[in-house]
Amino acid sequence: MLNWKKSPELIPITPKFDDITLRTEARLSFRETADGRITVSIHAIRKEPELDRPFFNVRLSNEDKQKLLNTGNAGRLI
Repeated sequence: MLNWKKSPELIPITPKFDDITLRTEARLSFRETADGRITVSIHAIRKEPELDRPFFNVRLSNEDKQKLLNTGNAGRLI
């Protein structure tokens, strides 16, 4: 899991924020900080893609969104 590689499986995690407990699954990876320490990074799962948000400052058309959902490919360079 070093060198930016994520855990091969989803791992159940339970982070707590004040009095709120969140139970979810995520992939984990180890990252090296600037001072040489190793930390754990959490990569939460997404149930569906966020196609309404800009992608590198590009808004997807409805046609692009539909193609991405159906085939996983926009059919053009974005």
